[in-house]
Amino acid sequence: MNSNIKNFIVVFIIILFLSLAGCWDRQDLRDIAIVSALGIDKLDDENILLTVQVINLQQLQQQEGAGFSPGEEDLAFVNFSHHGKSFFSAKRELTHTIPSRVFGGHTAVIIFGKEKAEKGLLPHLDFIIRDYDFRRNKHVIVADGKAKDILNVKTEITPIPGFAIEQLIDQACRHSHAPKITVQEFIFRTMTPGMVPVAPMIFIESEEKEGVAENEEHDQEEVNQELDQKQALYLRDTAVFNKDVEMVGKFNKDETRGMYWVFGDVTSANIYIEGINNDLQVATEIIRASSKITPIYENNRFSILVEINIKSILGEAHNGIDLLDEKNWEKIKKEQALVVEGEIEKAINKAKDLNSDVFGFGNTIYKKYPNEWKQIEDNWHEKFADLDIAIKIKSNVVRSEMIDRTLESR
Repeated sequence: MNSNIKNFIVVFIIILFLSLAGCWDRQDLRDIAIVSALGIDKLDDENILLTVQVINLQQLQQQEGAGFSPGEEDLAFVNFSHHGKSFFSAKRELTHTIPSRVFGGHTAVIIFGKEKAEKGLLPHLDFIIRDYDFRRNKHVIVADGKAKDILNVKTEITPIPGFAIEQLIDQACRHSHAPKITVQEFIFRTMTPGMVPVAPMIFIESEEKEGVAENEEHDQEEVNQELDQKQALYLRDTAVFNKDVEMVGKFNKDETRGMYWVFGDVTSANIYIEGINNDLQVATEIIRASSKITPIYENNRFSILVEINIKSILGEAHNGIDLLDEKNWEKIKKEQALVVEGEIEKAINKAKDLNSDVFGFGNTIYKKYPNEWKQIEDNWHEKFADLDIAIKIKSNVVRSEMIDRTLESR
């Protein structure tokens, strides 16, 4: 056998093995239960309630062909729940209920009930990161109530609640109203010195059902029953944890955006400015923002300097303000900086009240002053409450050269 034939055989074998390697572990869709979301609630002092949302592929295909209606009895998802002393044991028990093998590769969100979050999430993070089925890029959320109830809400437009919640996160994060935290990020903040984890919160709110009104055909009791049937999911606020990964409180919308300013992660935001005597009444849209955090150690005491640089465009103007007047532009810049500074101060004050350094100020000290950090590391979150924090803001508003006056000033 000559060398050319030998080389051909070797190359053929290599190609054959490579082609087989791509499908050695493939599984038929009919043999697996695709998970879109997980919910973990506190059942009692020893047990948790695990809820797994599985995609109903057959019904999903029918809805895509005939059009989706959230009021249909046959939903595109099925929720299974079981209790256990740990995430691992509860998941194993679910195998007796779900007829197919649970596959978590497409899990979009993991939702923790509020009671469970307040008790602590550290015991459950270990299994989540070790299970090869679940990816670390899924989102972590805290429910204002029970996670199971969140997953039972029928969502409009997107028929699978787990995926609908993922879209809500993208929207809320875009406007800096809630953080976007993956499992990877949550664990990173848990393990990093001088930092604590945060997570967005999700709520259930009732909405008025269209076409339902109190009239001759509907008495008030019937109307109330109809209203109760229509629920919607709202993503807002931020769950704040301590170093033991226990939820200790939450940030509202303004405090959440204040946290984002410090992070330098505000990519889009609207700021409404009224002025001291309601003499401005303009709205600006942030197009760029950055931050710099500098730890300072003087006279055996730490302090933090936060520098914020923001750039915006004028989005709306009222009250006949003269945009050709240079003084008015200076007022807008100044008032914009005051609004941002106020939101940052609200976030800092709330974080100090909760003894939770969500900003990672302690981590900046750890990096710049590692020796000094060792002396305060164990009680940093108590010292954080007394930390001096200075805020400097550089505010700039890009002029709208095409429109130099408001319609009211015509």
